[in-house]
Amino acid sequence: MNYTRMRHGLTAIALALAAAQSPAATNELRVEYKCHFVLVGGQQVVRYITGNTDKLNQFKRTVPATLFAKDGRTQLAVEQIKECVKATDKFNAYEARELDKKTLS
Repeated sequence: MNYTRMRHGLTAIALALAAAQSPAATNELRVEYKCHFVLVGGQQVVRYITGNTDKLNQFKRTVPATLFAKDGRTQLAVEQIKECVKATDKFNAYEARELDKKTLS
């Protein structure tokens, strides 16, 4: 086999492996949620989190116990999850809606 044919064969294999590992190929569900958290110390924040399920109760069980601050390095300990909704939905609680406005601005 000459070098050009072998190089094209390896390229085809690499592309096939990349396609097999993509979320679309594995039918992995990606759903964006937003959650209203109370942090240790009392601060309240809204964070957007991507989940692997469209079932809200199942998603809430997978929410991490720590979040990252906006600097991307500082970890924030979660004391309570007050409410989670799909990112396109509105929070039920007025307080969460107001925090969400601040998060987006």
